[in-house]
Amino acid sequence: MTEDLAVALIKASYPAEHQALLLSLLEPSVRITSSAHPYESENLRSKFGGNPLLPANVTWPSWDARMWMDRKIAFFQQRVNSSRSAKWALDSIAKLKQEYPTSPIPLSFIAQIDLQEVNPLRELGLPKVGHLLFFYDAANSPWGFDPAARSAARVLFFPELHGELRRPPTDGLHQPTIFKTASLGFEQEWTLPDDIEDGPPELSDYDLNTKYRDLIAELTGNSDMVHRLRGHEQPIQGDMRLEAQLVTNGLYCGDSSGYNDSRAKVLRPGAADWVLLLQVDSDESGPGWMWGDVGRLYFWIRKQDLAAGDFSQTWTTEQCY
Repeated sequence: MTEDLAVALIKASYPAEHQALLLSLLEPSVRITSSAHPYESENLRSKFGGNPLLPANVTWPSWDARMWMDRKIAFFQQRVNSSRSAKWALDSIAKLKQEYPTSPIPLSFIAQIDLQEVNPLRELGLPKVGHLLFFYDAANSPWGFDPAARSAARVLFFPELHGELRRPPTDGLHQPTIFKTASLGFEQEWTLPDDIEDGPPELSDYDLNTKYRDLIAELTGNSDMVHRLRGHEQPIQGDMRLEAQLVTNGLYCGDSSGYNDSRAKVLRPGAADWVLLLQVDSDESGPGWMWGDVGRLYFWIRKQDLAAGDFSQTWTTEQCY
């Protein structure tokens, strides 16, 4: 959808006194569609799953999950004394100890994006050329609220990509998380925040909110599956910006402790720095992945890092229904 059409939809849906606010929230993105590919091909410069192109001097991304596993075991250990959850907690501890890693866990390859294929659609604040490669521990699926799992996802940027086709590592990578190859299509899309109910008071009226839901549907279409590069995210369990800010500064957000920490008040303003880099939906017909219960993966980056072309400090979370 073009910007002109998105603007026209806003003007047709809302009275003049609300249009300026909505137009200020409008952000460009690239909508991604995937199609199952019958074979692996290094000629696919953009793809989900399959095998990425990696320079010869780049090792397959992995992470040390032991601290994260230790925290999970401690979490269940605290619940052993509860008569209502003791068996569940003991079973969970036994399973974690059985799966406890003795070496770094290789990450699953998620996506390879050729920026030359997407940048002509609209300026997204991304480098003009190069490739972005996305990796995630799809076997353990860390949710993103624990600083110990910061390395469970990686985004690699290569200004030039003349590497060889790298096969996924055979040791340590769970076979179901070696995803099928899917070719990608790109289309310009204009986005608004998915939830306006907690937004500006000017739009709190029920009728205005109803129109807003209709407007979102017009902008994004009827598909429940939304893969998206940049723009506004479509959250399942609420806003992620504050969590990103706190977790990347070392605060645990799996319970209220991080939010109640004395450092949270100082860190809170920095939540506005975080913007969506990539939203990856459950897609069983393409690459064959499911995130939790029909959930999504979200890769986030700070505005200043994006402007600098620095993708080394991204943060990833998983949400589902």
